[in-house]
Amino acid sequence: MVLEEEPAVSVAPTPADPPRAGTAFAARRTEASATSAVRDRQAAYLIATWLAASLHRISPAALERPRGERDIVLARQCAIYLVHVVFGFDRAATAALFHRDRRTVERACAHIEDLREDAATDRGFDALERRALALAASLGLEVRR
Repeated sequence: MVLEEEPAVSVAPTPADPPRAGTAFAARRTEASATSAVRDRQAAYLIATWLAASLHRISPAALERPRGERDIVLARQCAIYLVHVVFGFDRAATAALFHRDRRTVERACAHIEDLREDAATDRGFDALERRALALAASLGLEVRR
């Protein structure tokens, strides 16, 4: 049995392909994912500040002040910890949410980790993390953990 060779096919160059219909959809999907990311950051910030403020019995607005008393600072550090560690946002995004720098995020998380050396405090933070994750799930927040 002898196989015959197929004749060579010549393809003439064509002008650039017109944009595909899917290109517009891809652009909208990218916009939607960017919008979703912003929404996730804002939701994480609100959940964290609300939980930390209520835990320390202060107003969530107090966490936005540039300075504060010891309980306000601790509540802010707790909120920063939740956003960075529990919700998984990077230091830059977390710092931007709290109008701080990345070094402040590092120090806040290190301070909370030091506090968690105590077993009772660690159990309290575990409960706080569970509440934060439950609230996030109820809002449809995509946790990056």
